[in-house]
Amino acid sequence: MSPAARWILSIAILVAGVGTLAAALRERRQAPSVARSPRPPADSSDAVLESELSEESSPPGGAESGTSMPSLAEARIRLHRPGATSEERRDVLRDAARDLPRAEARTLLLEVLLDPAESFPTRAMALALLPGVRDPEGEDIEVLRRMLSDRTFPAPHLVAHALGQIDDPRAVSILADTVRRDLDDSTRVQAAAALAPRAAEEPATSALKDAALADRSESVRLIALSALLDSGSPQAKELARLLVSLDSTPPRLRVLAQRSLGEGPRD
Repeated sequence: MSPAARWILSIAILVAGVGTLAAALRERRQAPSVARSPRPPADSSDAVLESELSEESSPPGGAESGTSMPSLAEARIRLHRPGATSEERRDVLRDAARDLPRAEARTLLLEVLLDPAESFPTRAMALALLPGVRDPEGEDIEVLRRMLSDRTFPAPHLVAHALGQIDDPRAVSILADTVRRDLDDSTRVQAAAALAPRAAEEPATSALKDAALADRSESVRLIALSALLDSGSPQAKELARLLVSLDSTPPRLRVLAQRSLGEGPRD
């Protein structure tokens, strides 16, 4: 990805994260109170989620070790130990993804991810680690598809990010559909970014082309066009020419299209 595209993507994801956190706070204030386990002392969940997703969404074995974990039962005991802090619970998940057999690690991560009473940072950690231990023949991708519309998990853009870590045509199809249909701008931003490595392949190409032409979010349009241009898709230059010719094209998108064609911005 070009430096300009990386800059655009970083700004878009930052904006998306702020919007998601604001939505989560509004939802938390409006939601009826439900009995759940006590929350740990406040830790900056926004920083935790964004940084840990980027650090942990890789195959197991890269995290620093805490305590060796011999069994799934031991992992569950550590996870539900009275008084365990949020960071300690996330450490349990890291250790499980690294030390347990894949099937057992996957079982634990799905238990945490699908538990609406679990804390948001802990569920987000389970989500980030799941692609590294998923079962290619299992229903993990379908679980993530359902989570995109799960109202108990107020960060669907993190689900789109996780889908982007999975090399599977089903994940690509879900992301393409998300770019086209999801109502949340931050989720479409992340879905478009996740499709970037596959931008030269269908259905990613068509979804990104449609987004670059007509998405209501300029951030989504910028990411989609950048992805197509970087992919070398035969349709990218044609799309850039079309965007330059349209009076309705937003200024930043027009500049990106013009530069891809070797043109300077118009005065």
